[in-house]
Order: sequence, then structure tokens, then C-alpha cells
Amino acid sequence: MYGWKNLLDEDRRAILEGIRTGEASGGPFHAEFDLIDSCNCQCIFCSYRHCMNGKSFPWEILKSLVKDLCRDGLRSVRIYGGGEPSMYPHFADFCALLGDNGIVLEDLTTNGILLGDLLPSLLNLKIDHVMLSLNYSNPEDHSRFMRSPRGSFQRVIHNIQSLADGLESRGNRQETLIHIHFFLHKSTVSHFTEMLDLSRKMPVDLVTIRSIGEIPEEEQIQPWQIKPLLRTIQREVKALPIGFPLELDLSSIGEQTFSDNLLAAHRRIQVDQIAPLRSISYCYTPWYNMTILPGGETFPCCFLDHTPGILSCGNAFEKPVQDIWNGKEFQRTRYEHRLSYIMEQKTPFQARRFRKTLPCCWNSGSCPLSYLMADPDFYMAAQDILHKLRNRPMTSLLRRLNRWSRPVIEGVKKCL
Repeated sequence: MYGWKNLLDEDRRAILEGIRTGEASGGPFHAEFDLIDSCNCQCIFCSYRHCMNGKSFPWEILKSLVKDLCRDGLRSVRIYGGGEPSMYPHFADFCALLGDNGIVLEDLTTNGILLGDLLPSLLNLKIDHVMLSLNYSNPEDHSRFMRSPRGSFQRVIHNIQSLADGLESRGNRQETLIHIHFFLHKSTVSHFTEMLDLSRKMPVDLVTIRSIGEIPEEEQIQPWQIKPLLRTIQREVKALPIGFPLELDLSSIGEQTFSDNLLAAHRRIQVDQIAPLRSISYCYTPWYNMTILPGGETFPCCFLDHTPGILSCGNAFEKPVQDIWNGKEFQRTRYEHRLSYIMEQKTPFQARRFRKTLPCCWNSGSCPLSYLMADPDFYMAAQDILHKLRNRPMTSLLRRLNRWSRPVIEGVKKCL
């Protein structure tokens, strides 16, 4: 995930040193590009629909940015949106630029409708991961909830097969993980079995089925639907081959523990092996990644790029990348992350002061990406650094005061 495997040992050491000092000791080593803010679908669950302004990354600026980033140690790139990246008019040129500079395409997130047209460009790259937001298991739901062009569902199915065949013909199939994604909401909870049946027919390496909370109220899963859904999931998962590559995310309906336990039992492993590093897997993206939008705005992470109240760390059209990376806004983000890791919990005072991060950034394992981002050895090394920082006399005192102040403040609140 996030191109971590493409780092050199010296890159990992630089990130660890940054965690120790609070500064950036290299990088950015990974970049996320939101190439275009327009899309060929109008999904009812789209969290970006409020910012679909038709902006497109100026090609000459993008070309210059990539060259600057390569000089600074860039190893891999993620292409996502915002909009649908395959609609970017210079997509083929961008792929060629990455290939010429030896940059890995760590992830392409796409709805897959135009994927077939892009295969000649993509297949010349080293690709780690292609995420295909198929989202639905039949043409009717695909058209209804994604408002996709006519015939899009079958076109995506065909394009997935073409991608697998193209990678196979280049001898690269084993290097690229093809990943499809489905959504469960009120109208689709009864389609879980259909989603699995469709997945079995496609040449994919990972299947994610996720309950979605960020959707209009009329499509939110109702309480009475949950128990029948869980019974269906339990029955179908038990019938799967042990090695079937299924991910279940039921967190939006409060059933993530159920899904973790079910998958662990099915795979005959301990439940803590489903996500073994959640307890120490803090997010280290401010020392690793830069996200850049079509207007040049920069952020440490794609989760923050359109969040109200979270301001850009600087505009890459106006300042050199290194000035932004080492500037006060990125540094402020690192400060907030590092402080929360050392304290191990959000203090009442931090809640008022934090302006560059979200609650999921503060708590270990809360971000759905953090425990997938790095490797176990790195997380253990980072935890060792944090342990030493926590044991400094002044830090230890502050941590004790924090533990004491929380119940006192909560008690005062109850009396008011």
C-alpha cells in the first residue's frame, strides 16, 4: 500500500529520523496526483461532488513538478481523484513521463470505464496496484447509483479482463494486484452473494466489500437489515475457499469486529492477524507523502485534501516543492501528528489547537490506510523511537498530567 515496498533502506531510515526529530529528513518519497476534477459518472455517494469544478492539471506544470520530485527522491506515484483520472487529456503523456524517470505507478484508482483506451500507455509502466471501483454487481445498480453512461458496467468487466490479459502478455501479471470494490447500502444489502459470484468470474487478486455510511439518508442501511445481512455474510464466507482474497469493511454499521472474527475463523488464523499492527500503526504520511490537486494545492494525505477546515500546505504552482515540504504548514502537520503519538491520546487542549489533522490521524489504527502503509519492522522501529521520547522526564510528566486532567475536565463539564 502507498508504494512503501518501493522505498530504499535509506528512505526508511530518513523517515524514522524525521519521527525522532519532528523534521523532514528527506522526501517526499511518494506523491498522489489528483489530475482532474471532472468525472464520467455522478455517483450518489461521491464525497468530491461539491468540488467538481472541471479543473485539470496543467501539463507543463505537471511535467516540471514530476522532474523536481524525482530529484528529491520520489520513488512512486498514486493517481486518484477527485475526478476520474482516466479523463485527464494528458494521461498517456503522464504515464510516459513516469516510465522515463523510473517511477513506479503504485496505485491507479479508477471506475474502469475508459481503462481499455489507456492500456497501451499503462502497460509500459511498472504497476503495483489497480483499484477498480466497480461498486455494484449488476448493470441496473451501476447505472442507477453511479449514473454511469449506458453500457458502462459490461465495458468495465471487459476492461478488467483486458488489463489482466495485457499484463500477462507482458510478463507482469504477478507484479500487479487487480483489486475490485463493492458497496453495501440499503438497496444492495441483498446483493452480497451476487457480488461474490461476480468476483469469482473475474481475474482479480483482491475483493473489498464495504458498507457505506457516506450516502444519502434514504440509502443508508437500516437497523432491521443488519442481522439478515450478517447471516448472509456468515453463510457465504464459510462456503468460500480458504484462500479467497476477500476484505470486509463493516465499520459504518458497527460490525467490524464481526467481520474480523469471521474472516479469521475462515482463514484459521488468530483475529489479531487480520490487522496485527493496529495498536502501533500510527500514520507517518507527513514524512513520506505529498498529495497535489489540479489547482496546485498540497496536503499530506488524500483524506485531508477536501476536508472543510483543513487548509492547503502551500501551492505547488507558486512555490518549489521543497519549500512547501519543509515549510511551516507541512511542519505544523508533523508537529500535530508527532505530539499525539507521544501523548498516545488526544488531550482536551489539543482538540482546540489541532488544525491540520483529523481525529482519525490522532489515534493508532483509526485511519483505514495507516496499518496498511508500512511494514512490521518499520512500525516496530518507530514504536521504539516513540517509547524513548515518551520516557523523557518532561514528556513523562506531561503524559501523567494529561491522564489526570481528562477525568477532571470531564467531571467539571458534567457539573456545568
